[in-house]
Amino acid sequence: MNVGLIKARIGSGETPQIWVETELLTPQQIQTSEGNLISEDEIALLRDLAERKRIRQAVSSEDAEPVITLTDGPLDIFYRSTIQGEREQQVQRDISGIDEDLRRRGVLTAGYIDKPGSAMLSRMLAVFQCKRQGLPPDKKTDGLNLSDRFILRDILDQPGERSAIFEAISRGPKKPANSGAVAFFYLNVSGAEDEPCLVRVEFPLWVSESPRLVDALHAVIYREAQVLDSHPYPYLLHRAHELAVVRRIEADEVEAMLQSHLDPQFRARQRQSNKSYLKGLS
Repeated sequence: MNVGLIKARIGSGETPQIWVETELLTPQQIQTSEGNLISEDEIALLRDLAERKRIRQAVSSEDAEPVITLTDGPLDIFYRSTIQGEREQQVQRDISGIDEDLRRRGVLTAGYIDKPGSAMLSRMLAVFQCKRQGLPPDKKTDGLNLSDRFILRDILDQPGERSAIFEAISRGPKKPANSGAVAFFYLNVSGAEDEPCLVRVEFPLWVSESPRLVDALHAVIYREAQVLDSHPYPYLLHRAHELAVVRRIEADEVEAMLQSHLDPQFRARQRQSNKSYLKGLS
């Protein structure tokens, strides 16, 4: 499991710092108590936790404020996890501790959702309509569940425009009771008027109390997305993805390490598959 991190001081002209950390997960980490392999979602949760830990280590007291951190995906990392029991509780404690520490230090943590498919706004409007008509909220009257991008595409049609700030209300069974509230806005990161490109930016709700911090987050993300103007996406986040890619040479090294621990007689009976051999021919 690789974690890539890139740290830049915007406007300083300094070369960004980069780190790549590799962790080889143990059998205990990738197996359930019943001996089954954990799901890809649980691997993603472990990776998200490793990212948060590395971010906390990278933030220094010498960094000029405001300090903004950006990760790929929602801030609520438990939304897709199937991890349970003591392991789930330990991850929740670790994440809550990191979030609280960053908040005390005034660090603005943000999550970037490219091409969001959620329908939070249409559900909100459906609930509002039910209450206005004196009707109880009913799943059958949740509207058409139009995606937020569809609702806002003709409203945020100018490059750099963003929506109002909303609070994400989530009562999913996996959401920790002590997790911090999350806010979000939609942002048109496109550089062309006739090609809107809406993304969702999530951040802790306490950030919304400071217009200066919201404006800084808005400006930094839009500027970063313009570096890759043909396909707007934050350049620094793109570089972090490149750093974290598990390359073929790394996979081969791990396989060689595993092979070296096999019984010599067993290794002697192993051979490359015919399919793999033919693929390697020039």
